[in-house]
Order: sequence, then C-alpha cells, then structure tokens
Amino acid sequence: MNLVRNYQCLIFGLVWVTYCVTYCLRKPLGIVKPKLELDLSLTKTQLGWLDLALLLPYSGVQILCSHVWDRIPPRHLIALCLSMASLAMMMIGIGNSFYVICVCLFISGAGQAPLWPACTKMLSSWFVDSRLSSVFGIISTSQYAGSLLGTGLAIYIQEKAGWPWVYVPAGIAGLIMATFNLLFLLGPKDMLLEIPGKTYVSPTHLAKDKKRQSYAFLLSIPGVADVTMAVFCLKFVRYCMHMWLPLYLIDHLKYSQTAGGLFSTMFDVGGILGGPILGLLVDHCTKHQPLWGIFLMLMLGTVCFTLIAFIASWGTIYCSVLLLMVGAANCGPDSLLTGSVTMMIGEKYGSNTGAGVTSLVNGIGSIGAIVEGPIIGLISQQVGWHGVMGLMIALSFFAMLATLRGFLVLKLHDRALARKKAEDELLTLQTPLVDEQACEVLELESSQLTV
Repeated sequence: MNLVRNYQCLIFGLVWVTYCVTYCLRKPLGIVKPKLELDLSLTKTQLGWLDLALLLPYSGVQILCSHVWDRIPPRHLIALCLSMASLAMMMIGIGNSFYVICVCLFISGAGQAPLWPACTKMLSSWFVDSRLSSVFGIISTSQYAGSLLGTGLAIYIQEKAGWPWVYVPAGIAGLIMATFNLLFLLGPKDMLLEIPGKTYVSPTHLAKDKKRQSYAFLLSIPGVADVTMAVFCLKFVRYCMHMWLPLYLIDHLKYSQTAGGLFSTMFDVGGILGGPILGLLVDHCTKHQPLWGIFLMLMLGTVCFTLIAFIASWGTIYCSVLLLMVGAANCGPDSLLTGSVTMMIGEKYGSNTGAGVTSLVNGIGSIGAIVEGPIIGLISQQVGWHGVMGLMIALSFFAMLATLRGFLVLKLHDRALARKKAEDELLTLQTPLVDEQACEVLELESSQLTV
C-alpha cells in the first residue's frame, strides 16, 4: 500500500509539472501581442489569426486521432509531443515575421494536442474512480500555475531581452520534462501493481470492435454531446481571457502594459482555486451527479461576467475580485468536464473508451478556442470591447444550459439502466418458480394417466 501511494505521488507530481510547462509554452502569446502589434505592424485581426495558428492543429489532431490515444503508451506520447512543441516555440524568436510565427505556432499546437488525453489516461489508471474528481480538480491547478508562471516570465524577459526570447526558458523546461516522462511515467501494469478499489475493464474486445472506436459511437454515448457543447463554450471564453484580457485591460480600462499583464493573472489565480474547490465539492456533495455541481458553478460564472461588463471600470479592486471569481467559475468546470467527467462517461457508458471520449470532447470543444481568435479580433475592431463582453456572457449562459441538459440525460439513462436491472433480477427470481409449477403440472398429468 505504501509503495502504491509513493508511486501515486510520483506520477501525480510528474503529470502536474508536465502540464504546467505546457501552459508556460502556451500563455505568453497573450502577453507579447501588444509588442507584436507594434514591432511587426500587425492588425488585431492578424493577432486573432495567431490564436488560430496555435489552436487549429491542437483541436484537429485531437479530433482526428481521438481513437489512437488509448493504444499508445502515455509516456512515449508525452515525451515525443512535448519535445516537438517545445522546439517549435523556441524557434518563434528566430522568425521575425508573421508567417514564420504562424508556422511555429501550428507545429507547437499539433504537438500539444495529445498531452492532455495522455495525462488523463495515466492519472485515471493510478487512482480509484471515487477520487478522480478531486484528483483532476487539483491537477487542473497546473494549467493556471503554468499560466501565472508563463505570464510572469514573459513580462520579465520581454522587458529585459525583448519578445523573441520569451519562449526560450519554457522550451528548455519542456525538453527536460519530456526526458523525465520517458524515463519515469509508468502505469500500474508496467510496475506490476494493483490499485486497491480500482475496477479495470478488459480492453481486448475493444481492440477488435472498430465500431467502438468511431466518432459516431463516441458521440452517441449518453451525455457526450452535451458535455462537448459546454466545453466548446467554456474554451471559447477561457482562451479569449488568456489571449485578449491583457489587451482589454490596456485598451479599454487604460492600464499600463505591465499592469495589464499582471492584473490579467487574477483570472489564472481564480482557475487555480476553482479546480480543487469544485473537485472536492463534487466528490463529497454531488458524488454521483458531478454535472449538477458544475451547473451551479457555471451559474455563478455567468453572473460574475455580467457584473464585469458593468462595474469593472470602478477600480482595480472590483476588477480583480470579479476576475478571480470568473476564473474559478470558468476554469473549474472546464477542468472537470475535460477530465474526470469525460473519463467517467467513457469508462462507465462507453466500454473503456475514457481517453477516446476525453480526446474527442477536448478536441471538438477546442474548436471554440480556435474560432475565438478571428471572432474576437473582428468584434473588438468593429464593435468594441462591450460587444466582446456581451459574447462572453452569452457563451457562459449556453455552457450552463448544456451542462444542465447533460445532467438530466445521464440521470434518465441511469434510471433506465436501474429499471432494466430490476426487471432482469425479477425475471431471474420468477424463472425457478415457473419451472416448479410446470413440474407439478406434469407430475399431476402423469399420475392421472397412470390411473
């Protein structure tokens, strides 16, 4: 038991640092945008296309290869893809043009795509199902810790050495973590260990049944379509805040460049708090109905976004508190919906397709992150920042409704399964009674014939 716990701590720490480094690679793009706009004479629409260059391959690879991640060992997948993403981001500083930056972002986005499905697969193999929401709630802090660290490093390096050097420290860290994952990221089966209380589903039949690997099958699993819609809206909002919040604070609220970068981290601080808090609440208060707890959190987020649109200009204290709450209410649900919830749905309702469902939901949901760049760039240029905030409120509301519908779908499906199980048990109990009655009738007829 102590050996298992030690390895659980090791794997958890390794995955946490790995995904923290991934966000150190991803977040600085929002910080360097004002400098890119000035140095390379880019329009806001072109800045939006940079988001697209990073996030289009991220989503596309996850969607097209969602059936592959259950077959490749996570440590090999993470080592290869993290190395590719890190090297591509380090090359950005060499190419001092819009198109070279787009190519580097495209390669890095494709490399980052398999990292989260591989991490979720590894974590779910080491921890029992009843603790997965708490585990994924805590592991989600790595994303926002990475965003905070990436933001701080980007601001410091940009001021001291210029924006071309911003990605070098994160790229080196990514290469180091890729090596560590290749050496030490092992599953329980690799270590010949068994996790107490963990139920394993044999995947042998899954490899033979191609239908269960198809997109149609994954999307037909109860709750998957609703969770996908909610993740689409949440990722649109989250990446908008990551990529455009510093510019919003600088352009609309007239913060300085340094203050805009620093105060934008309040959203990430909220994300750090929101994931663990929501995970613990779901595991202890709504253990069998995680979508209900997520729905309540999203309701809070919608209200806070509405307040930002009206009172963010009152001062930094009001703005910071609201950004903190919005970060918690957006990032907490996002981390569970793309982690423990999708793994639970895939394993429970989809016959051991947890990583496939996670990848598909994260991939299709990431289309929201893809389209946010051009859309926000166009809206901010044509309508202004009030139009951007209105869109954020609407998307948060739609995510709330999709989560509520998913909760109802899974609840009805569970009731139908329970009813069918009860009917089967009743039929099993009645069968011996029917057989005894038939035997008595046969014996009676036989005795009458004898007479």
